[in-house]
Amino acid sequence: MTADRHAAYVRFKGKLDDLAPSKLLPAEREVLQEGAEGLLLTHDPDEAAASYELAARQLRVLINTGRWSETMALPLLDDLAAASPPAFVLAA
Repeated sequence: MTADRHAAYVRFKGKLDDLAPSKLLPAEREVLQEGAEGLLLTHDPDEAAASYELAARQLRVLINTGRWSETMALPLLDDLAAASPPAFVLAA
């Protein structure tokens, strides 16, 4: 883990904490938190991809159901990507 990855995780967690009480069900928050922790704690690109996809899938559900806008979700996705190990490359 690097200082930059940790800082991205802290940003993600802060945003999640700010949104969680009013915008997320406890199970949704747990999925997002699990994805972020998985990204922070791994060095394996395959594990990183699975963790990122877990969180991204939850964010897509929130957007597709109209509960969240892309404007709300994209900063969280950016923080997730920044918390990822260097070998992890987002698929286009």
